[in-house]
Amino acid sequence: MSHSPALPPAAEQLYGTLVHLPAPVDADEACQTAEMDPEEFAAAVAHLASVELIEVRDGRLHPRSPKSALYNLIASQQDSLTAMMETLPALSKHYRHGIEAMETAPMVEKVTGREDSVRELNRLVEGAADIVQVFERPPFGKSGPFDGSGPSPLSRGAAVQVVYESSVLSLPDRVAGMEARAGLGEESRIRDRLPFHLFLVDSDEAAIPLGRPGRSFDSVLLVHSSVLTEALSDLFAALWELSVPAFSADRSAVELSVEERELLRFLAAGIKDEAIARRLHVSPRTVSRRVNALLERMGGTNRFQAGLLAAKRGWI
Repeated sequence: MSHSPALPPAAEQLYGTLVHLPAPVDADEACQTAEMDPEEFAAAVAHLASVELIEVRDGRLHPRSPKSALYNLIASQQDSLTAMMETLPALSKHYRHGIEAMETAPMVEKVTGREDSVRELNRLVEGAADIVQVFERPPFGKSGPFDGSGPSPLSRGAAVQVVYESSVLSLPDRVAGMEARAGLGEESRIRDRLPFHLFLVDSDEAAIPLGRPGRSFDSVLLVHSSVLTEALSDLFAALWELSVPAFSADRSAVELSVEERELLRFLAAGIKDEAIARRLHVSPRTVSRRVNALLERMGGTNRFQAGLLAAKRGWI
């Protein structure tokens, strides 16, 4: 194992030992397995804990994913921790190989409690190196990384793709937020139904927020790199392709009013006339008349097809 000046050799040795063990162990067993003297071991534990590479719970040492731990620290202490980036490939390799070798290694962890769940969700998203992919469905409350309380992954150079469930279009404040983030580079699409909330980071780690119907999430499932994250990545790709763009980069293709563009987005999302009428502050009869006019103009045979055609033609 190569060493980095940002992580002492003893600390790196201990981390490599811990991730290859079949389960978290207490300090005495870890010290013996790593073949370290007590003083050297204590210093290594202290260093790993200080950079959040291990967590001590119930007297046992739990190794953490280096990607989420180290990227989180680098984001807040960029200047002093830049050298630590060099350790990520080696540490990630040890972690991945160790997890794969552990027959009892959990592919999924459940974190309970609103505060702990939000912290873990933030930690995951803040560690994104390349891309964050999201399923956003009701309830459209604060979702941790996207509630405006911290830096967006976009500001760190990571791409963001979000599929929103269509009911979001009936919430003006949420639509305004979507438009603002689209201006920063977020790619967003609309689908009539989504199976669950999802945060997928770098196609490698995922979080699925859980909560009672109609209430904000109060627990989260953390899915570690495995066949499960591969399946979630495939699911996201499939639903992304089947979803309708929320906004178009080229809005000059056809002269349409703001309300007409909004109406087309509703049609593409499968929103009913009554809900559209409330959003546009008109009667359902007026909505029906405008829909018929757009269908005739576009040559579409039904409401959903009209929305899809509009997206393809760059009207929305």
